[in-house]
Parts: sequence; C-alpha cells; structure tokens
Amino acid sequence: SDKKDPNNYTKAERLGFLARQGGGIYLVLKSDDINMTPQVVDALRQLFGTSSLYTESILQKVVRALKQFGQVIVWGTMELLAELSVTQIKLWLDGDRVASGVLGAAMMDRAKVLTSNGMFCSILTRHELELEQRAVVLLQWMTGLARSCDPLCQKVAESISPERHLVPLLRADFKLSSRVTKYWHSLLLTLLAVPTFKSHLAAAYCDTYQAVTAEYARGMGVLERSGYALSVQFLNRVTYVVNLVQRRDLLGKLGASLYQTLKVAAGPAKVTLTMTVGTVTRTVTTEAEASDKRRRLDPNHFVLTHRRYSPCISDLKCVLNV
Repeated sequence: SDKKDPNNYTKAERLGFLARQGGGIYLVLKSDDINMTPQVVDALRQLFGTSSLYTESILQKVVRALKQFGQVIVWGTMELLAELSVTQIKLWLDGDRVASGVLGAAMMDRAKVLTSNGMFCSILTRHELELEQRAVVLLQWMTGLARSCDPLCQKVAESISPERHLVPLLRADFKLSSRVTKYWHSLLLTLLAVPTFKSHLAAAYCDTYQAVTAEYARGMGVLERSGYALSVQFLNRVTYVVNLVQRRDLLGKLGASLYQTLKVAAGPAKVTLTMTVGTVTRTVTTEAEASDKRRRLDPNHFVLTHRRYSPCISDLKCVLNV
C-alpha cells in the first residue's frame, strides 16, 4: 500500500502520471527582457539537438514568435513518446509507475536544458492549456460586459473578490500565460472606473508587491506586460496613497523590495591582504565573508544592466511626490 501512496512517488513519476491524466504534457518557454536573441537561440539549439531540421532561420522564427506572443511550446508529448519504446508507451498508458517515471524524467531533463541556460519555462498539461484558452475567452467576455454600461461594470467589479481573485492573480503575474495576462490587465483597467474596486486593487497590489518584485528581480517576466503598469492608476492619488501607507506599510514594502532587488546583484567584496614572511611581502586578494556589510554591487549583473530595479524606484517616486 505504501508503494501506491502518491506521497512516495518521485517528481518524475508524479509528472508522468499527470501527463496521462491531463492528456499529455508540454514544455512552455516564457519570454523575458534579459536573454537576448543569441542566448535564446543557443538554448534552443541545445534543446533540439543538432538535427538539420532546426536551421538558424527556423530558430530565429521561434525567437520572434516568443517575443511577440510571450511564450511558445517547445517540447510536447509526441516528442517524449518518440524517446520511448512501444512497450514503455503501453505501460505508461496503463499507469505503470516505472514508465511514468521515465516519461516524467525525460521532460524534466528538457526543462533543465532551458533553465541551465538562464531561461524561464513551465510544464503544463493539455488540460491546463485548454483552461488557459477558456480563461482568455471569459476575460474577453467580462471586459465587453463591463464596457457596455455602468450598471454592468459595477456588477462585474462586485463579482471579483479581493482575496479569492485579485491577490492570487496579481501574485501569479509572471507565471500566467501572456494572453491571460493581456486580457486580465485589460479587464482591470476597465473596472478601475468603480471607486470601490480601485481601492481593492490598490490594496491587493500593495499586499503582493514584495512577492512579485522578488520574481522580477530573479529575471522573470517583461516589464511592459506586468502588473507594474497598473500602479500609476492609484499611486498618484493622495487618498489611496495615504491609506496604503498608514494601513498597509506601503513605504516599508517599497523600500524593502528595492533593497532585496539590489541585494540580488550584490556579491562578496574583494579584500586585499598583505602578508610578510621574513623578508618576503606578498599581497593576496580574496573574497570577504558573505555578510551584508561586505557585499558590493556587481555593475555587470542583469539586475543593474537591465534596470530590474526601475519599477521600485518609479513607485517610490510616485508615493513620495504625493
């Protein structure tokens, strides 16, 4: 019975079972504004191998699609099954634990190729991808409904719960599908016409700020497609800012987020030691202990070169100006 307990399964085995239950699994590469085209092409070349099918022009087209749409599926169930024997495929379809582990491990290895090259990706089932499409259609419908008239706009705003909807979705800003994010932000901007909803959104933005900023500091996401664009709607209003500062420690969260972002770009400081042994004097340069007081910002770190700190500074500027 212990062997059948899902808690005893490895990650690869659980992923293999999930693939069978969810109609297959797919590796989704997500766009960011840190990795340039040559870096993405190199990562894709390692993923796809040296096959003559993947020419330079094809890989360039994949990168252009990635930049345009925010994400692309780069590996799927059919590619995984091509690596298995007929017997292994039948065992996987029957729910065999070993075969499921083999399939799951193969997908995890593909994901590791991308992450080891600094890329960001996710593994989704076909069912989850279908749910994303339904979510896009639903968000489009809700946006159209809200724009049709003021009473319906009010009704749509009231149907969105701060705790059940706003906070979880804002916290998952960089994990959502780019299409979902696009129409979700469009709906939010439409509903800002409702004062109560605007105050709820401001509070949720403040509550999720540090979690979202920590992911952005790691290199996830693209600024233009992020929830940071929403802040100007309420951080330049005295009423909202005063409430957030007094009740939700907005200034403290902005300051802490900026510090944590810059801390990502900090490395151990170099310390020069001079030692004299007899008549010989030797100078040695070494790294100091990794304490906050002895850390120095690395000017070549992507946090600084790509200005990943800019949203924190922009929001701080808005608040302080108010």
